[in-house]
Amino acid sequence: MLLGKGAIQEAEVQARNAVRIAPQNPQSHNLMGMILTEAQRPPVGEYHYRKVLELSGARDPILLANLAWNLKNQGRMEEGRTLYQESVAAAPDIRQTLLGWARLEEADRKFDAAGEILDRMEAKWPNDPGLLLSRAVLRGRMKRYDDALAVLDSMAKQASNGRLGPNELAEKGRLLDQMGRYDDAFAAFEEGK
Repeated sequence: MLLGKGAIQEAEVQARNAVRIAPQNPQSHNLMGMILTEAQRPPVGEYHYRKVLELSGARDPILLANLAWNLKNQGRMEEGRTLYQESVAAAPDIRQTLLGWARLEEADRKFDAAGEILDRMEAKWPNDPGLLLSRAVLRGRMKRYDDALAVLDSMAKQASNGRLGPNELAEKGRLLDQMGRYDDAFAAFEEGK
């Protein structure tokens, strides 16, 4: 799929064609919703996700989670939270749904709720890189910088090459910058490039 390769414009052209050819097909609208959300155009993506709900007549947990993420990107946290709750109630073991919900709670400054979701994830997926990065971000937002750096350091030790990836290095740089360790922050940002 083109979206997975970062070719959003090309993917959007194909999705628009799919909607034009099959306007009553929920999958066409679902694809369009995903692409437009990824392209930072969540209001239009929301329209397509809601069209899927209308056309399918079903409340698919993954679709609900995608719509919840879209609403989070619009700053509509309470609506997104409600959809995440419904999605997780229907399908409690979808890793990406739980991760998205934790990120919504962190963005809404509901740090305890975000931590509880991450704890729930850790019971099922210990040492999951997405979970660990989210935990580091959460601890950084709580101004627990040393704890956040410790999580990132543990990730580096677990990596086969002993190093952090670009996203983790960017987070490490942000944390070090917030701590006033500017030279170390610059080195982390450089390494992440």
